[in-house]
Amino acid sequence: MSQKIIVVGSGNLTTEIYETSILLGFDILILDLLNNSPLTGVNTLNPLEITNELRKLPIIMGAVNYPENAKFSFLDLTRKNREKLYADIQNLGFKNWTSIIHPSAVVSASAKIGKNVFIGANSTVSTNCVISNNTRINRNVSIGHDVTVGTFCDISPGAVITGAAVLENSVFIGAGAVLINGLRVGEGASVAAGSVVTRSVDRCALVMGSPARTKNQLTRKIRKRIFPYASAILKALKLHTFFKRLTRRY
Repeated sequence: MSQKIIVVGSGNLTTEIYETSILLGFDILILDLLNNSPLTGVNTLNPLEITNELRKLPIIMGAVNYPENAKFSFLDLTRKNREKLYADIQNLGFKNWTSIIHPSAVVSASAKIGKNVFIGANSTVSTNCVISNNTRINRNVSIGHDVTVGTFCDISPGAVITGAAVLENSVFIGAGAVLINGLRVGEGASVAAGSVVTRSVDRCALVMGSPARTKNQLTRKIRKRIFPYASAILKALKLHTFFKRLTRRY
């Protein structure tokens, strides 16, 4: 008899986890909190039907598809609220968090993989890596030796994270981004798709480009609101060019 597993969510990543779980021989129940799963013909678990026996089953968190104009509540699975969803699922009585690794992924025997982690097809996790709880690694990701990935991180398809890099908690890495050796990406930071990151990233920063630079919201705000009014005065003072450089967008 196949081992049962509960997959939370209804989004595309849930489909990835579902298909991977099938390959691994699991019997899957979907906990679809919004009742809008794209999966058909799948056993769906109503939260009102949860029993103590079901609470003992292994569980992993996927993603949620939101209807248009949905009000974001505890079901919001964006990075800033995934922690709350995780806590609320815990409050429903689920404690047996498990991890799913696609059969085609290559994970070093020396790597440490936390709970509620998903590693997608054709991804590589090299020697002495630490992948912390509640992190999602999508398809075709390459993670080099001695990399540490914090909790609730999202690493998109095709990203390359080279040796000894550190991703703090709740970091987002966009598709195809490249991080060179030894960088630290601060908590809550985001790296845009296709970026090449050559230096460490501050907490909660957004970086993009090649080489990646910080998208500075403060200077953008100054440029938009102040520049039109200050332009004439600055020209008179011959500081116009200096001010443009000071408030340039990255």
